Amino acid sequence: MHLENLLAIIEAKKATQPYACIRDLVSNGLCLDRYPDDDTKKANRHEVTLFLAAWCRRAGLEPDDYRDWLVNYSTEVLAAISSTALSQIRHSTKSTIKFIHRSEVPFVCKCEDNIFKAACSADCPAYKEMRECYMRLLDEEQQKVDKLQKITEDAAKERAALPPPKQTTTQKYKKQYEESLLLIKQHLDDGYTKKAITKILNDKGYKTTIGNQWTAHNLSGCCGKYGWYVKRKRKKKKREVRQDKPEQLPLFEG
Repeated sequence: MHLENLLAIIEAKKATQPYACIRDLVSNGLCLDRYPDDDTKKANRHEVTLFLAAWCRRAGLEPDDYRDWLVNYSTEVLAAISSTALSQIRHSTKSTIKFIHRSEVPFVCKCEDNIFKAACSADCPAYKEMRECYMRLLDEEQQKVDKLQKITEDAAKERAALPPPKQTTTQKYKKQYEESLLLIKQHLDDGYTKKAITKILNDKGYKTTIGNQWTAHNLSGCCGKYGWYVKRKRKKKKREVRQDKPEQLPLFEG
């Protein structure tokens, strides 16, 4: 029915006869069973609408000539592959038609490689033109890919030619600071005092994160940061000197 109505419009407007892919889409709609199960590039309702509107423009039809036909086709055929409400499909179809004619979108079918898996014939009057157009598009896409790849490779070469970034003081002493932490923890577990651990670190040449020698103060800060217990050196008690109390004198009696 939809193909008959389209042919009637074409005859009345003396427009170009539909190609094989157009006849297939109008007669059968978008046949999803023609796609492999794992195909992630299945066409949708909107893409079919764009395709048909672009062809109608190429065929010489004006928007008023085929608008009602395409709206009916979209709501009666394409709605089956869409979850959009019919009112929204009508609005979307009319907007698509305006876009195609306002922007003068060209019709490109990509011949046998069309995304709708629609029928294609080498006898199609537009086959040679469409094939050349498609191959030109493929070549342009490949040029874009090659250009992007060259930009990426050139950028990589420029980065490789740059001198290595200067290490900060923290980066410079990072590794030996991490080694210092292991040494500190080990000696804390063995019962060493801050003073003893500080001497060991400095004797072995270890530095703090900013390249300074270890002190009891920054060792305490480090231990506090990680919640490590620091053994304190016991203070020696002062020896008490016993003094004999003086003999108590008798109270004065008046």
